[in-house]
Amino acid sequence: MVILFAISACVSCVIMAVFLSTFEATALAIPGGRFCVSSNPKVKYFHVLWIPMLAFETFLCTLAIIRGTQMRRSLGPFSFYKSSQRLAHVLFRDSIIYFIAIGATYLTSLLVWTFGAEALQETPLGFAIAFPCVIANRLVLNIRSTARAQDQAVHVDCNTTQGFNLSGSSGEAVTGPLVFSAKSYLSTGAAISTHPV
Repeated sequence: MVILFAISACVSCVIMAVFLSTFEATALAIPGGRFCVSSNPKVKYFHVLWIPMLAFETFLCTLAIIRGTQMRRSLGPFSFYKSSQRLAHVLFRDSIIYFIAIGATYLTSLLVWTFGAEALQETPLGFAIAFPCVIANRLVLNIRSTARAQDQAVHVDCNTTQGFNLSGSSGEAVTGPLVFSAKSYLSTGAAISTHPV
């Protein structure tokens, strides 16, 4: 994967160097001032810059889909009660969202550079540079919050000899493991106190 990233980055750098070495700009009169545009016909093919980046993102999404499918087959459907599956589910879900968002951004840039008017070609450029950083930070923050929620969760085995005060409960027995955060309530609204009775 690192090798493919290096290849993608090198191809993008070579494309950028080739096109920028022959770049010539002219001032285009627009209402309220002037705007610089390229007067070199070779820049028309500058859209190929987006192809290596889009190909690498597609490769990463394919790896995420393969891994998510393998995990689903081996562990069964994703369950939010198993902490490792919850983290894997967040990683899988956000990787797909990341690819859709970044793929749409790069594809839009590719299409604008290919078919758009010359004056509009640089319109998506700033967005295409900033958006991957924002989406990647969102991915990292979601993984962090999921991992933090796992650390703060309290796991209680109902077979323990420690008694629980289930105030407001209808007296029904609780079976199976309970997983709750610092302050939790049963479905009936009864507060759970972990102080021994």
